[in-house]
Amino acid sequence: MNVTMSFYLKPPRGEVNLHTLLECVQQRILCYDNLDDVTGLKNIDKFEYLIEDSVLDRTSHFIFRMGVLIGYLPMKVFLDNELELLKIRLNAYEIDDMTRFLKNIIRQLKDCIRLNIEKNLSDFYWSLYNVTTKFVGKEYLSHIFEGHIKDDSHSECSKDLWMAIPFWYCNDYVTKRSVNLKNGNAFFHCSQWRHVITTLFKSYLKIALIEMKYSRNVSASLADDRISSCLQLLKNQYCKQKFQSVGSIALRNIEEESIYFPLCMKSLFDSLRKNHRLAHNERFNLSLFLKGVGLSLDDSLKFWQGEYSQENSACSKCSHTWQKNEKKYVYSIRHLYGLEGSRKNYSMKSCNHLQSSELGINSEGGCPFVHHDDDHLRSLLKTNLPGMEDDVEVIIFERKENPKVACKLYGECISKQLKENSFLEENNFDNPLEFTYLVKGRKQNLT
Repeated sequence: MNVTMSFYLKPPRGEVNLHTLLECVQQRILCYDNLDDVTGLKNIDKFEYLIEDSVLDRTSHFIFRMGVLIGYLPMKVFLDNELELLKIRLNAYEIDDMTRFLKNIIRQLKDCIRLNIEKNLSDFYWSLYNVTTKFVGKEYLSHIFEGHIKDDSHSECSKDLWMAIPFWYCNDYVTKRSVNLKNGNAFFHCSQWRHVITTLFKSYLKIALIEMKYSRNVSASLADDRISSCLQLLKNQYCKQKFQSVGSIALRNIEEESIYFPLCMKSLFDSLRKNHRLAHNERFNLSLFLKGVGLSLDDSLKFWQGEYSQENSACSKCSHTWQKNEKKYVYSIRHLYGLEGSRKNYSMKSCNHLQSSELGINSEGGCPFVHHDDDHLRSLLKTNLPGMEDDVEVIIFERKENPKVACKLYGECISKQLKENSFLEENNFDNPLEFTYLVKGRKQNLT
């Protein structure tokens, strides 16, 4: 049965055991981690938790909403990722999927309107009802699913169909002056149908979050120990997001700073210095990491220009050069800093994401404590921990049971080598950036 997405207008029903609740949250966290990845969602192996509008999908969505309410999940992270997930689903729709999607929304809207809820939500429901009933009409729906309309193109559109929605539900477009306004409505061309749906979804989530603050059902849920256990997963994952850009490093100091990098990033950094090239995913992850540890945009551009202007080694997996592809690389780097494209502020991938990534045979990415064989890992460790052979063997033994513990041992060896006091023993880390700050002993950044 093909289950289509709704706007999460109604909370889930039924009984869900604690194990399933926790798995729901973990799988949506993994989904968020993969949404920015060029490989899409292929690293997710439990899609039953993300089937559109299923009980499990709605359960995790509403738990994430509660996480936003109590500050365990930044609202921007929630909105950006839920919108991105909606876009992925919409892009995969054919006309039959879209029909089911719209009819599902209309059916749920009728139930919600009958409940006579708060005015803000009631007004929104009627606006959404007007849009979806127009969308589901045969002429409109068949038209927007013609090939040229699916490409968001105005130029070859044979019809002049417009969709009107109240301007206060599309502030982003009004601010950019990218829509026409008349009598309090913003008008979207038929080729912009996806924009209509996504902007209404974003507005709905904002309104719904405000209304949830005053809901007795939400207060009762937050007092439930089982829900608290789920929300703790969000706190562990996202409450440290504020450390993503703490501190700064200058390009002239990057070599000496690299000693503090976790092995996953240190091996990429060393490979780049040696071969002057990285594969796409590896370049993406190292760029995000360097941004996170405080390398400025200007220094980042100089850093990558310096490497990609040199002749690549025979064993490198990329033959592009800065001289021939400068515009592409500049755009890519500026995009990661939130200055191009969707202007999204990208964050470092989590350790769980790197450990669960599927890699090719010759890939240099991922987590060395998970993806490398003993000989390769031993070689990397000896290079970075000279004279610490016994420690190296302990790390290799430990990684078989717990890769994160092995990584923590590696960080403690780095601190021992530098005769510095790190805070790894008393803190956990969830991504490569937090490892770096803990090894450097920046406890004040983790409180």
